[in-house]
Amino acid sequence: MSRTFHYILGLVLTIFVLMGSTTAVSAKIDPAGWAKLDTHLQTLVKQQAAETVVNVIVQTHGEETAVESLIQQLGGTVTKALPIIDGFAAQMPQQAVTRLAAAPAIKHIHFDAPVVSTSHNTPSTPIPNPQAHINNIGVDQVWAKGVDGTGITVAVVDSGIQGSFLGANSVISWYDVVDGTTADMHGHGTFMAGVIGSGQKDANNKPIGIAPGVRLVNVRVLDAQGKGSYSQVLDGLNWVLANRSKTNPRIRVVNLSIAGPVTGPYWENPINQAVEQLWKAGLVVVTAAGNTGNTPGSITTPGNDPFVITVGAFTDNYTPTNISDDYIPPFSAAGPTEAGFIKPDVIAPGAHIPMYAHNTSTWALANVNQTIGTNYFSIAGTSPAAAVTSGVVALMLDQNPRLTPNQVKHRLMISARPAMQSDGKTLAYSILQQGAGRIWAPDAVFGNYSGEANSGMVPGEDYVGPVIYDAALGVYRFVDENRNPLPQEANYVWNGGNFWNGGNFWNGGNFWNGGNFWNGGNFWNGGNFWNGTYFDNSGFYWNGDTYWSGGNFWNGNGYWHGFTLEQP
Repeated sequence: MSRTFHYILGLVLTIFVLMGSTTAVSAKIDPAGWAKLDTHLQTLVKQQAAETVVNVIVQTHGEETAVESLIQQLGGTVTKALPIIDGFAAQMPQQAVTRLAAAPAIKHIHFDAPVVSTSHNTPSTPIPNPQAHINNIGVDQVWAKGVDGTGITVAVVDSGIQGSFLGANSVISWYDVVDGTTADMHGHGTFMAGVIGSGQKDANNKPIGIAPGVRLVNVRVLDAQGKGSYSQVLDGLNWVLANRSKTNPRIRVVNLSIAGPVTGPYWENPINQAVEQLWKAGLVVVTAAGNTGNTPGSITTPGNDPFVITVGAFTDNYTPTNISDDYIPPFSAAGPTEAGFIKPDVIAPGAHIPMYAHNTSTWALANVNQTIGTNYFSIAGTSPAAAVTSGVVALMLDQNPRLTPNQVKHRLMISARPAMQSDGKTLAYSILQQGAGRIWAPDAVFGNYSGEANSGMVPGEDYVGPVIYDAALGVYRFVDENRNPLPQEANYVWNGGNFWNGGNFWNGGNFWNGGNFWNGGNFWNGGNFWNGTYFDNSGFYWNGDTYWSGGNFWNGNGYWHGFTLEQP
C-alpha cells in the first residue's frame, strides 16, 4: 500500500551519534533506495558528509548472506545479527546507504537511534513513605490474600541489575550487550528491578517491591550513562524471545522503562516490531510512556505501539490517604500516537518512589539530593510507573497464570479508576493523558473480567487508531469504524487542554458511548474524585496545532477495534 508520511522530526531525541567528518560533500542519493530509509536516516544522508560512517539497522526479505556480502563490498561492517526483526545491525559509509537500500533483498534501513532511561529527576521532600505508592494502588490488599508474584519471572531490559541488593536469588539469569558485565554502573536498572520485585523489607518488615515473590532476568542494554541504541535494545529483546522458556520459572513479563525516538509510523519501527513479536509469543510487554510531556503526541517508542501496555505517571502529592490532590505531573507523555491511538493505556505511581541504587552508580552520584537513606534514593518518571505496573502484572499472572497478554491488558485497563472532577461526570484529564485511569491492583488481580484488548488485531500488521485532529475546529476527535468523526454535539472531542470537553466516558467497548462510565462508574477509591486543582489556572493548556496539522495520521491497512467481549 502506498503511504504519504507527514511527520515532524525531533519529537523525542534529535541527537545523532555519528563518526567521522561532516565537512565534505554530502552522499550521492540513489532514488531506488530512498523510500526504504526511515525519516531520520533520510535527513542524515542529505545533510552529512559522504564518507561519514553511520550506524544502521538493516531489515531484509531474506538472503542474509548475500546482503552481508553486499554490505562488505560497499565498505560496511555487520556488527550484530537481529533475527527477531529479520535483520542485523551494521556500520555503513553514508555514501553507500541508498545504494544498499536499492538492492531487492533489502526491506528497510533504519538509523540506529539512541534510547535512554525514562527517570525524571525532581526534588523529593519530604522523605517518601516506602509504602505509599504500594498502598495507593491497593497492592497491600493483594499481599493480604497471599499473592506476591511467586512463579513469575520478569525480564528487566535496562542498565543492569545489582541483584545482591534486592534479596536472595532474585536474579536468575542475565544477558549483556554493552561490555560483557552484569554490573549496573548507571543505577537505573537496579532501581526499576527493585520497584518491580525487591525482596527487601522496610523498618516495619513490609516488602518494598510490588511483587516480592518474582524472579528477575537482567538484560543489560544501557551503559553507565543510561544510554544505548536501537540495535542494543533489539539484541536484548532478541535474547528474551529466544530464551523465554529456558529460565525457571519462564519469562512472562518484559519491563521496558526506556524511551527512543518516533521515527515514523509504529509498524516500520524495528523496536515496535520486536515488542510485537514478544507479545505474539505470550510475553506481556510493559513500557514507559516517556517523560516528553505534556504536549499532545509526545508518547515515545516503544510506548507508541498499540499492542503493549503503555504507562504514564501520577503522584499522590505526598498525601497518600487523600486522593483529591493527586495529579498527573507535567513530564508524563500524552497521546495520541502518530498513528492515532489512545495512549497511555493506564497511569501508575511515578513520583517520589523510593528504592535502592548503589551510591557509587552514575545516577546516584548525579542525584545526591535524592538520597533518603544509605543507598536509598527517590525517583520520578514514567520509568518507575512502568515498573510498578510490571509488578502488578506479575501479581495478576501469579493469581491467573493462564492469562494471555491481551487478557492481562484488558483486565488492567477495565479495572483502572479514572480521575474525575467532583461532579462525578467530568473527567479531570482526557483519556489521552490518563488512558483508562490509575491501576487498581485488587480488581486487576481478583476481578472476573471477560474479554481481551487488541481484539481483531494481529501483531505485525498495520493499524490506525480512532483519533484524528480536526484543524478547522482545533480539537482532537474520535472516529467510527468508517473513519467518520463522531458527532461534535455529543462532545467526542478534546480541545488539547487539560480537561475533557464533555463528560462522555469510555465504557470498555469500541467507542465512547454517551455518558457510560468506564467499568460501570467505578471512581477512584469508592467515589472520591480528583478535583484537578493542580492544573487550575496553571497554564498547562495545549495547542494541538503545534504538532498535528490537518489530521495527518499514518495510513494503516486495518482499523483499531478496541475492546470486545468474549463470546459465550
